Amino acid sequence: PTSSGYAFLARMQGCSSTPIRAVALPVRLRTTSMAQGPDGDVYVAGLNLERNGFGMIYRYTAVDHGLKARRETSGIVTALKISNAGSVFVTGMRPDRSAFVAGFGADLGNELFDKPIRGSIASVGRALAVNEDESVWVASESDLGRPSSSPRFSYEESGLPLLSNSVAILQRINRAGESQSEEVIEYFRDDVQSSFRRPLGLWFERDGRMWLAIGGTTIYPFGAAKGQFGRETVQPGVVLRSIGQDGSIDSDVTFLPGAEAQVSLGGSGRVAVLSRQAGIP
Repeated sequence: PTSSGYAFLARMQGCSSTPIRAVALPVRLRTTSMAQGPDGDVYVAGLNLERNGFGMIYRYTAVDHGLKARRETSGIVTALKISNAGSVFVTGMRPDRSAFVAGFGADLGNELFDKPIRGSIASVGRALAVNEDESVWVASESDLGRPSSSPRFSYEESGLPLLSNSVAILQRINRAGESQSEEVIEYFRDDVQSSFRRPLGLWFERDGRMWLAIGGTTIYPFGAAKGQFGRETVQPGVVLRSIGQDGSIDSDVTFLPGAEAQVSLGGSGRVAVLSRQAGIP
């Protein structure tokens, strides 16, 4: 975004601060995610500010960033991924506070599927990973799993949803939109105020395994019970989990303390986590 309130899509040359080409994005779009297709075209998605609770996807050409296609989605978009074949997949939250996942052809005209992800009071799709066969893994944040504890739901100033007392769920959807598997990966902590488990990213490794990053406030050391070691602290941070191609979850985890974390996976398979006030007690 700029001081005028407009957001720009810019193509940069290496680490130069001077863009080769830049184009203003639509005013009605609040961008949440961006991805590049196999043909070089760029897809931008987010919230439709003109229709509360809905989202938009825009496709721009690789050469001159001209608008090539656009499509409204059945909910706000929080994550966007492009398959190797060029199909477009998004997840997020519908106006009825249910998570959804949808797939479209590269031209955004052909809908592959658009389906809700199971939830009770509120749920939000947070991250996606796409297989070679275009089946989709979706990591969502939901109120499922602890019916005795009511989730707290609100919106950020940006319009994105916030949940507490939430669990992280991983679900696999085939190309026809049929659910193949679903599993709760992590529960929130009953003994931590405003605890939540929020998927931050989902990526495939070169060997076919996946990384799932989950953020939220928990007890450090991770997984400990209060009073177990006598020195536990309530600590925000990111948990990194490794998941097999069949959905099996490794018991070992990596916990990185820090608030307001951002997570990214490099081309070499390395995971980078940027957080505020990181520190190990």
